[in-house]
Amino acid sequence: MKHLERWIQLLTCILLLGGATSVRANQNPAETIQTFIQNGQLEKAAQHLHALEGPEYQVKRFYGLIALKKGNAVEAATLFERVLELKPEWKSTYLYLAQAQLHLERYAAAISSLQKCHELAQDRPGYYRLRIRAELGIKNHEKALEIAEQAQSRFPQASELQFDSLWVLTKVGLIHTALDQAQALLTRPSNSSANLLLLARIARHGIRYPKAKALLEQLLHTHPNQGPLRFEAGLGYAQLGLHKVSARFFEQADQLGHPAAFEAADQYRLAQDSRKALELNARMVPGKKQLEQRLTIYLSAKDYHRATALEPLLTRRKFLNDESRYRLGYAYVQVQDIDRAQKMALRIEDSSRQQQLNALISRVQSSDTSSRFR
Repeated sequence: MKHLERWIQLLTCILLLGGATSVRANQNPAETIQTFIQNGQLEKAAQHLHALEGPEYQVKRFYGLIALKKGNAVEAATLFERVLELKPEWKSTYLYLAQAQLHLERYAAAISSLQKCHELAQDRPGYYRLRIRAELGIKNHEKALEIAEQAQSRFPQASELQFDSLWVLTKVGLIHTALDQAQALLTRPSNSSANLLLLARIARHGIRYPKAKALLEQLLHTHPNQGPLRFEAGLGYAQLGLHKVSARFFEQADQLGHPAAFEAADQYRLAQDSRKALELNARMVPGKKQLEQRLTIYLSAKDYHRATALEPLLTRRKFLNDESRYRLGYAYVQVQDIDRAQKMALRIEDSSRQQQLNALISRVQSSDTSSRFR
């Protein structure tokens, strides 16, 4: 997922969930299901839901909440929409529908849903968090900032809103203000992993400024075992063109369990360290992405014979496409196998890419002809 989009994933069911609670002996069946969902015990919730005797709209909303918690946003949205058809006055359902719509990147629809439950939800900090996210989704940054300021004024003790506001400041270009406020929030002992990641993301966006680098270095120093923070550092230093530094951060992130072998290999390739690039490429799950990157690494290292040797594997696994055919054709030209290069060119469907390879082949053939008559 886009790095910005991952932020919303941390907000799933923020309007529903509080801390963990225990099932009380005197709870009715609906309360018991609600408690299981709050605690993330989704299978138990589903088991009790099968036996729940209640109106269809109540049952479907519970199923929608379970689907939302599982990340099945399409199913959740469909269920919440059905609930609203059956029980249009049950406006709190719009809150959950908006969350599903945000996961599906239906930002305008999410804003519409949130507006329909404004009077009901305006006293909940989570409502404003969803609204901020939706406005950012349609790139209405000024409106997002306005809502963030309103929310902070109304809920000064809601720490999550403070972090959301930092991200909005970053998006509207007030990076220095965001960095100053981020530094003040960094020392809080209760910062969650999600908030630390947001601070790292803000630092990455301002990486060209010394205060951003200092913030990022402090985060890495105080939380050395958090892979996502090192991933953000890798992205930041890649923006600066410091490929070796970036590669090391990505490699460390991967070692800490945050998948980044592809990014590390690519940065090592750009740093012209093909040995390390291939080492990291080998750590990836075998597949199309891995083989295409390996082909790119061989070409960058001008290791054309090894590049051409990938053709049988790419063909057998049906991974060949126009780009890989062009690259293989280029490699065949470099090893003087013109016949094989021409066959690759014939299989390229994109006319501009095919013309590029044919032009290269023609130049090589012309050069060879000229050298024979000297």
